[in-house]
Amino acid sequence: MPGVPPPLVEFDLLELTSPPIRSGLVRELQLMLRHNPYGTFEPGSTDGVYDEATAAAVRRAKYWLGYPESRIDERSDREFRAFLAGESELPSAWRRVRRRRLGREFREEAFHGQRRLRKSLQ
Repeated sequence: MPGVPPPLVEFDLLELTSPPIRSGLVRELQLMLRHNPYGTFEPGSTDGVYDEATAAAVRRAKYWLGYPESRIDERSDREFRAFLAGESELPSAWRRVRRRRLGREFREEAFHGQRRLRKSLQ
């Protein structure tokens, strides 16, 4: 019908596009990346634009959530958003990977912290 704007379509899959996706769902994702049960994955601004910063935050979140390496990318689907929202539990294999990755990160940080301390004491 002429003069009637098309209906707003929410996307199941959010990813980098040209021009970038702009929607309320992107803004929700950006807020979830910042506040979720698994950590803070800084998405840049929360302006509802799926940009490079948002895509990078999605990639970081997938890594720290324990996603298999083959599934770590910059795309946000319903399953990913459900994990961030706390609506779905991570699969047990992913939880094990997450614990291993977190443990490695803490060990590396402790190692570097000890090195900095030793250097400061010299």
